[in-house]
Amino acid sequence: MSLNESNWSGSEAAKAIITLEIAKASYSYWHDASVTNSTNPWASHMDIHAKVQAGFWDKLWLGVRKAATDVWSFPSCPHCGRGDQGGYDLRGAWNYAGDQSSAVQ
Repeated sequence: MSLNESNWSGSEAAKAIITLEIAKASYSYWHDASVTNSTNPWASHMDIHAKVQAGFWDKLWLGVRKAATDVWSFPSCPHCGRGDQGGYDLRGAWNYAGDQSSAVQ
């Protein structure tokens, strides 16, 4: 695995490992925001609890959709390069994934 912290680039292996970590952390975060913690900053920012009145399963599904979007968006960032040739822009991919999952309703 190759990771260059000075310019935030990495190999395909680095991209895969970070994507798996994002899957774990994102699901945990969005589950907290949409199901268990009404004081979570994103819950109030996105008004998740007001938009999802139907109950636990709808809130859980919203968290799953947001986490899935994070997981898909990080390795598929269209302007982040390739991990096997010149490195993958990890910071750009992180920001792109955050923008994409923030838009999920």
